[in-house]
Amino acid sequence: MKNIIPLLVLSLFAFSACTKKEHVDPNSKIVHIPLADDAKSLDPASAYDVVSLEVMPLCVESLFQYNYLKTPLELEPLLADGMPVISKDKKTFTIKIKKGVMFQDDAAFPNGKGRELKAQDFLYAWKRLLVPALQSPGTWIFEDKVVGYTELKKEIVAAAADKVKVEALLDKPIDGFQALDDYTIQVKLLQPYPQLLHVLAMGFGAPVPKEAIAKYGQEGLNEQMVGTGPYILKEFVKSSKIVLTKNPNFHGEKYPSNAGDEDAEKTGLTAAAGASLPFVDTIYFDIFKEEQPQWLQFQAGKLETSGIPKDNFSSAISSGALAPDLIKKGISLKKTNESVTWYLEFNMKDKLLGNNVNLRKAISRAINRDEIIQLFANGRGIKATSVIAPTIAGFTDRKELDGDYNVEEAKKYLAKAGFPEGKGLPVLKYDLRGASTSARQMGDYFADSLKKIGVNVQVEANTFPAFLEKAKNGNLQFFMGGWVADYPDAENFLQLLYSKNISPGPNDANFVNPQFDKLYEKIAGMTPSKERTELIKKAEQVVFDNNPWSMLYYPVLYSLSQGWVQHYRHNELILNDLKYLDVDLAKKKELLQNF
Repeated sequence: MKNIIPLLVLSLFAFSACTKKEHVDPNSKIVHIPLADDAKSLDPASAYDVVSLEVMPLCVESLFQYNYLKTPLELEPLLADGMPVISKDKKTFTIKIKKGVMFQDDAAFPNGKGRELKAQDFLYAWKRLLVPALQSPGTWIFEDKVVGYTELKKEIVAAAADKVKVEALLDKPIDGFQALDDYTIQVKLLQPYPQLLHVLAMGFGAPVPKEAIAKYGQEGLNEQMVGTGPYILKEFVKSSKIVLTKNPNFHGEKYPSNAGDEDAEKTGLTAAAGASLPFVDTIYFDIFKEEQPQWLQFQAGKLETSGIPKDNFSSAISSGALAPDLIKKGISLKKTNESVTWYLEFNMKDKLLGNNVNLRKAISRAINRDEIIQLFANGRGIKATSVIAPTIAGFTDRKELDGDYNVEEAKKYLAKAGFPEGKGLPVLKYDLRGASTSARQMGDYFADSLKKIGVNVQVEANTFPAFLEKAKNGNLQFFMGGWVADYPDAENFLQLLYSKNISPGPNDANFVNPQFDKLYEKIAGMTPSKERTELIKKAEQVVFDNNPWSMLYYPVLYSLSQGWVQHYRHNELILNDLKYLDVDLAKKKELLQNF
């Protein structure tokens, strides 16, 4: 998923100017949640970064979601009316959708009144991923998997210059997507696709009404949401805030009433079983691109959640636990091993780095990962030895990283690359993932590390959306990559290096390797097994040998929440988690006296 902001999962790190009354009014069910940057896009066809996906799923729903109370994660129906019927050959899925679900009221509809959700809204949205102007990173979820989808893509790409023809092609039926009636969808696959239900839980699988496109245009949904979710977009002010309010026409949903996992039972997450969602009336996503102002606002009781900036870690955490002054305020700490990896990426389309594996290996061995974890994450990380995060089935727990820090080896590879001691090597360009202090410090760290072996680096500043735009267009040389799992399967990490997913798809490294592709395609069609695990190891070895990535570390999230916040537990795979969050107003009034 989800490109992420370094160095932590910093959707928790930000603040912007809002009035004092908005922040501390003890009589309002209003929460303020920090974002680390602007949302790049709220369009379900385009949203694929951690900031955008903090917001969009609260307004725009998909067929399935993950149960909030259970780990390992379990899929459950959201807009679907039950789980699908699957054919014996596992290539045909028949999915019923709920009746009576209404799109939110919006100017796109006659008289501004939302209409009922229909099966065709899903089929239109899934084909809309192919619109060339959108450059959607989500086509991979159906391409070469659904009958007729790849052929339709070719037709739409060929017609890219003719918008009218493109629109007409979106109405063209394909065998792989059929609406058997207004409430029944049938998906036909070319071969078994074990991840189908997982991708239908993603934003890419959300329905889009044609009326919204007629009103706002194919490229008009970046700051406009027309969905069925518990919230609607009230305000979007760039570099300041995004405001969501309760959807008065929400179809209704209950807090999970089934038994939760051990942590859910222990921490009281199950106490709200059966209550109507959502609990909170208004969500302010406050945007700020630096960590310190956000941290001060959280400490003042003006934000409901927060991470811990690296420069404040020692004052916030004492002997692995919260500092006494934070405990006195009622603040709670949750530590989570995340389904996230960080790595250096090399653009294989780059004429210099892409054509010189020894140069890439030299750079990889010049980076001290243990030092990075201590300096930039306060020890909140585990050195990455696998492409796959350790929380995901298929992870290989190696004792050593192939290509770990070794300055002497780095110098040898640099000489093999044809640049002994860096002689004759042009200045390399490293692009920052965002404008935060941490991002800048990380860029300087990489530049200093590489200078020690004779490699000069120019650090390029970017906002996070600008970085994503460069990545989508393949306009990067080397950079820090980060990935939050879309779903709990190893295939989701390996697809980041599949040749058919090169930019604007999620393969930002633009890695093309027939051996890897062959292994990936076999893995993708298999369910978990010993044989699949061995194939995953082989695929990873191809990556280590070719070095399009240099693995860095897996983060451990330290998330904080105020004492009046109820039912809060962060899981990066549950994107609509804020609909479960509640505020105890009486406790808020009491605790605010300690701030």
